[in-house]
Amino acid sequence: MRDFEKCSLINMTVTASGCVMNTLSKSSNGNHKGNLILKPLDAHEKGMVWDRLTVSMDIPKGCKITGQFIATDDEEVYKQIRNPMVHELAKIDLLRGYQPIAIKNPQDALLHSLKGRYLLGWLNIYAPDQTPLIKRIRVYYPKQSLMEYLPEVYQNAEQADFLHRYLSIYRSILMELEESIDLSPRHLLADIASQEDVWWLAETLGLENPEIWDEDQLRYRVSNALKLNKLRGTKKGIEELSRFITNLECFIVEQHDLGRKKADSLLNQLYDNLYGSHTNDFTILVPEDGLSSERKYNQMKKALDSVKPAFTTARLVSLQPYLRLDQHTYLGINSSINKPGVLILDNRSALPYNTVLTDRAERKMHNEE
Repeated sequence: MRDFEKCSLINMTVTASGCVMNTLSKSSNGNHKGNLILKPLDAHEKGMVWDRLTVSMDIPKGCKITGQFIATDDEEVYKQIRNPMVHELAKIDLLRGYQPIAIKNPQDALLHSLKGRYLLGWLNIYAPDQTPLIKRIRVYYPKQSLMEYLPEVYQNAEQADFLHRYLSIYRSILMELEESIDLSPRHLLADIASQEDVWWLAETLGLENPEIWDEDQLRYRVSNALKLNKLRGTKKGIEELSRFITNLECFIVEQHDLGRKKADSLLNQLYDNLYGSHTNDFTILVPEDGLSSERKYNQMKKALDSVKPAFTTARLVSLQPYLRLDQHTYLGINSSINKPGVLILDNRSALPYNTVLTDRAERKMHNEE
């Protein structure tokens, strides 16, 4: 039962983590007090013998939580508790009239004494300072016992009730173990795993620098770890990584792409300045918007260090929308050449330093002369 919104709350609040107490309310002895009326449960079978109640919660020191429950075949009581128009205190008073059983430790309690189609009840929470966090409430039915696996002589013995309760301890341990095994995929699938499990998976899979990714990016890297690991150290893998971080098409220039000629020393010097002089150097050209912040730049640098081939040096260049000679200017990528036209001041035009603005009529007169 995780949908606490369907429960009736008194001095309690539902959060993303579970249900907590409003710290503004206090009882006569100075403790904070709250009540959580469980969503009525329908077993769809009269005379149902209920099995077990478990409450998963974080309890600070000094906090006390108890419960009171009834089981009945009376549909009217069930409808009254479900009715949102009935006040919460009135619901508790109604349930008290059915002499509910008291549960001192609702974290793990047997409900074998409750018999009826509908299970109704509430939790009482007392806390001196810090409020407890109720994460999950589970109810099991029908009644089950390890006694069923013993010979009949044990089931009819005088101490059968004690033996039944004693074996319930081990049954609870076995049930929790089975549930953990059944839910194990939730710890291994990055799309649904908790953030803590995702970090554990990243460490297990050898994902370097997981702290540079946000939560969605890290989940993607973990989910696709096998595919990405196959591309590690390759040009395609670096292109995929660059596109993943910047959401833009990036360009990789390797030394063999330059076509150097020994006789052309000036061109080789230019290549050394732009792309590095060592044969193991390569350059990644990123559009200006791809590295819009220092965080983005540092993220890209750390990510490249973890995927680039061994003994290579990656040069990261953010392309600027300028036309500069002997610089990273690439026609059609970060610069363009247009036909001459009328000057329009639209935040995209620039005038050379030697430009002189004159009146058009005066210019015409000078031309006639």
